[in-house]
Amino acid sequence: MKLNCIDKQKWLEEGFIIQNLKGEYILGQGAFSYGDRACPYSLYHPDFFFKNKKAWIYPSSICRFDKKHFFDFLFSREKTFKKRSQKSFCLFESSQKPSFLLYQECFVQAQQAILQGLFQKVAPAFCETFFNTAPVLNLLKNLFKNTFHFKQGFLYGFWNRQSGFLGFTPEFLFSMNGNHFSTMALAGTAEQNSPSLFTGRKELKEHEFVVKGLEKKLTDLTRWKQKKQSEMLFPPLKHLRTDLSGQWLSSFDFERVCQILHPTPAVGGYPKEESWLWLKEQRSQKTRSYFASPFAFFESNARSFCLVALRALEWDHKESRIFSGGGWIKESDLQKEWLELYLKRQQVKSFFK
Repeated sequence: MKLNCIDKQKWLEEGFIIQNLKGEYILGQGAFSYGDRACPYSLYHPDFFFKNKKAWIYPSSICRFDKKHFFDFLFSREKTFKKRSQKSFCLFESSQKPSFLLYQECFVQAQQAILQGLFQKVAPAFCETFFNTAPVLNLLKNLFKNTFHFKQGFLYGFWNRQSGFLGFTPEFLFSMNGNHFSTMALAGTAEQNSPSLFTGRKELKEHEFVVKGLEKKLTDLTRWKQKKQSEMLFPPLKHLRTDLSGQWLSSFDFERVCQILHPTPAVGGYPKEESWLWLKEQRSQKTRSYFASPFAFFESNARSFCLVALRALEWDHKESRIFSGGGWIKESDLQKEWLELYLKRQQVKSFFK
């Protein structure tokens, strides 16, 4: 594998990108090979339910860019962002929206399971389908310029000649640097200009499930040193966020940590096993694919990081798809949850227009 060596045209045909916690853009170029174990400088890209047993992707070359140099690489001779083209807007003109009846059916079944004590929270996902696709370069340029001024969030994606997956997520699953481990809880959503999420009983309760879930899973593995809660702006939305960091106490096994943490209560449910098994059985979740799955870059067990694959566009040669999800608890309101899904999909659309 070659380091710091990327051919732009080959990368656009078969490549990946992932933005780390320092804001660096790590690019990987094909031809890719695939396997079932971690290797230095590889991408970890499993599906949500861990069905794919060869989720490790090994690039032929990689490169790192800071924001300025990634702009130069992506836009070549362009000195500034060009105006949005009409072609970009065509991607979302016609679609098959999620079925409200299917959504309502799943919601009612989830509430019954909650009342029966099966779990306290669950987070299904639903899809809007579009009947065309767009070139990878156009998608990348629009995503980069439309998220350029975001103070928080991570750009990521993987594609080849047949299909692709590209987005800008507000959430990372974990980061490991030496023996310093960090993770975050992100749950509770509202429009940016709405009242503070700290005043919302439902949002606070939903968020606390996520925090408790993370702390419980890592009790014997981490000595926590810092816990910070905030309201994270992610225009036009905002989320409740708790950052957790501390010292890792044992040997670090990347895949084991992924399997311990994924899915977090934010994207799966609480308790984990009961809610995850319930999701697997739902017919509405059979096509969930990569939405809310781990998406990670691995250098070594002492240096790696993993995102949660949210706010993304998926595509193949026939169609494009946007998944959105939300956490349901006992206090959830059907219409408000339905609106939240719509707002999240609209945000993804705004990234690519």
